[in-house]
Amino acid sequence: MTKSANKIISIAIKDMKHIQNVLNRLLQISAKIKNIPFSKMVKILISTSTK
Repeated sequence: MTKSANKIISIAIKDMKHIQNVLNRLLQISAKIKNIPFSKMVKILISTSTK
């Protein structure tokens, strides 16, 4: 691959990690608001996303 392609991929990976961190934080906040343990909230999210 060219240097520019590698740079684009590198930036995309960083962006994806940032998005993942933001979504994880939103999930934590949602669990706290609903007084649900974070691990249970993750299980709920996984079960609803596979339907």
